[in-house]
Amino acid sequence: MADSKKILKRAAWRTIIALGVVVRLCAVVVAAGCVFWNMIFLADRMPRTVDSAENGEYTVILQALGSPGWPFGPQDGRVVLKKDGKTICRKNFTLHNDGKNMGAWNWEVEWESGRVLVTISGEEQEDETLALEYQ
Repeated sequence: MADSKKILKRAAWRTIIALGVVVRLCAVVVAAGCVFWNMIFLADRMPRTVDSAENGEYTVILQALGSPGWPFGPQDGRVVLKKDGKTICRKNFTLHNDGKNMGAWNWEVEWESGRVLVTISGEEQEDETLALEYQ
């Protein structure tokens, strides 16, 4: 009887240790999956500020929304008009720039009374002018 109790006790401990290892392994896999998902699928879709321009009262920001399509694809972008840190308006666009990342050289800002004109330029497209109205 004493030997069978020792055997059962050892088997119980081995089972508990094995379950602990499996639980830890699952936790590591889930954590690694979350990091991978964030790095690959979410981080590339977060807006990145490429450049900004100010006229004293307003700020217009050029943002890249992800990376260019591989190998020579377009890149989505956005221009955002802000006043005192609050968004007044925004407009999305697609930049066709031979697969190159968006940069400060891909836009031109012209301040007018009542609006700002943002001209988007890419190597594979006609210039596109976006008008952002003040409120």
